[in-house]
Amino acid sequence: MLSVWISQILDPLQVQRDEMLKQIKRQNELVVNAETDLEKRKQLKAEGVTNRGAVSKEKLAEVLNKIKQVDDNLDLMSPEVISPKKMGSVIRGLFEQQNKLTLLRFKTSNPIAITERIEGGEVNTGLYRHKINLQFEGDHRSVVAYLKSIEKTPWPIYWNGFDYQVRHDPKAIVNLQIETLSDGRGWLAL
Repeated sequence: MLSVWISQILDPLQVQRDEMLKQIKRQNELVVNAETDLEKRKQLKAEGVTNRGAVSKEKLAEVLNKIKQVDDNLDLMSPEVISPKKMGSVIRGLFEQQNKLTLLRFKTSNPIAITERIEGGEVNTGLYRHKINLQFEGDHRSVVAYLKSIEKTPWPIYWNGFDYQVRHDPKAIVNLQIETLSDGRGWLAL
C-alpha cells in the first residue's frame, strides 16, 4: 500500500517540484543576462562612450526586450509562489475541511533563500523555501482526503516527506513534511 502512495502521490509531486525549480533557474538566468547587459550599458555611459547610432539603439532595444521577457515570465510565475501569511491560512483551511483529523504538531523551519551560482559567486533569486512539519491523527479515509485536497489546491505545496503509522485501528499518526516557495522571508504561522 505504501508503494501505491509513493507512485501515485509522492512521485508526481516531486516531478512537479523539480520542474518548477528548473523554471525558476531559467528565469534567473534571464534576469542575470538582462542585468549584465544593463550594467555594460551603464559602464559604457560612465566611460563617456555615448554612441547614439543604430548599434546603441539596437542594444538598448535588446536589453529592454530581455527585461520585458523576465517581467512577463515572473508575472506568469506569480501563482507559483505564495506569501508566508497566505500559506498559513491555506494549510489551516485545508486542514479544517477534514473534521476527522486532529493536529498534533505544527513546526516550521527558518526560511531558506534560494540562490543561483553565477560567475564570481551566487545571486539571491528573491525566493525562499519554507519547510513545514505537520503531525496529525486520523482515519485512513480522512488522511487521503486531506492529501488530495493539498494536491488540488492551486497553491504550490510540495511534499518532501511522509510517514503513516497505524496506532489504534482505524486511527493513524501521520508525519507530513511539506514545502512551499515564497517571495517573502517571513515566518509561517497557523
